[in-house]
Amino acid sequence: MMVMPAFAYADVVSDNGLAVTKAFIAEAEYFLTTSDNAQPMITLSNTERNGNEYLATTAVILPDDMSEAYVILDSIKAIKENNYVSPCGSGTITEDGWFYGSSVYLTTTLSYTTVTENGITYGEITRATISANTNSGTTISSMSLRLGQNGFTQGYGYTNEQVVEYDATTQRTFVPPSNWSAVIWGDDEGSIVGSELSVVATRSNGATSTFALYNTIIGDAG
Repeated sequence: MMVMPAFAYADVVSDNGLAVTKAFIAEAEYFLTTSDNAQPMITLSNTERNGNEYLATTAVILPDDMSEAYVILDSIKAIKENNYVSPCGSGTITEDGWFYGSSVYLTTTLSYTTVTENGITYGEITRATISANTNSGTTISSMSLRLGQNGFTQGYGYTNEQVVEYDATTQRTFVPPSNWSAVIWGDDEGSIVGSELSVVATRSNGATSTFALYNTIIGDAG
């Protein structure tokens, strides 16, 4: 347990050496006690992420007196009262390319939204659209779209099971399952979000080829 003599949340360090952030305080349990010599002690208890692990974390703040303790408690309460989910943004990512000797042109566009909760940004795919154009007598025999949205989710731990595959031979617009959870939005957070458009094309002479267009928003979806 790390004991800190003053309160500035950016500078408070927990018992396992991790910084205690504003987001940590927003969701922490806290209580005021006194030591045997009447020293006021404010204890904060929560979990923090370190790499791919969530660690139980405790930090203790030592105010100079009870007056300062109440000021610190007011600051903690203010942080917790302002703990809300705010919209962060939305956008689209498009990938395209020529395949099979420039006889097939593919495009995928992924639409997404993000939201920030307790200082952490989460995101999710809201829609995927594709297009496929051919020339030189080439036809598309089959096409499938695979969507994935995996990582640390918004309140449900880590998942690698948010993957779905659609028959895209005739369909061009897709919406992910409604029960998917948003995941932490960042390349260094272990999340993998994106798509794989797989195509089997046939030329007029009967020759076939299989290829794929990858569209990665976060991580390495390919």
